Amino acid sequence: MSLIGIIKIAIKSLTRNKMRTFLTMLGIIIGVAAVITMLAIGQGAKKIVEDQVNSMGTNVIVITANWSSSRSNVAMEAGTGSLLEIADVEAIREQVDGVRYASSVYNSWGQLKYEGQNWRSGIMGVDVDYFFIRDMMPAQGNLF
Repeated sequence: MSLIGIIKIAIKSLTRNKMRTFLTMLGIIIGVAAVITMLAIGQGAKKIVEDQVNSMGTNVIVITANWSSSRSNVAMEAGTGSLLEIADVEAIREQVDGVRYASSVYNSWGQLKYEGQNWRSGIMGVDVDYFFIRDMMPAQGNLF
């Protein structure tokens, strides 16, 4: 059988079974649309994650002393964990090539009291360089 004969038979089959032809086309269209939608969602999610990483600073290295996920802040606050000292930050700033800014960061929880109100809140102590590292400047006023 020739190619032209096969094409004629296929066209006759498509015109005789209109509902089957319609449903097949609909399935193909929905499948292609689903694949395109999933790719678009994946690209959008990738862009969001990349933007978040870039906003944190792609050239930032965090150094911790004897850190592990099993250690708690209670152990650190009780003095059983070791901490980096201000001198360590100064040494990194002065002796490591390519370091423009270095900041110590201390995170803790504490009770805040103001005008008769009480809050348990996170407290973060940082050096001036932290604001340059994270590209965070106050809208008004000065740093420290």
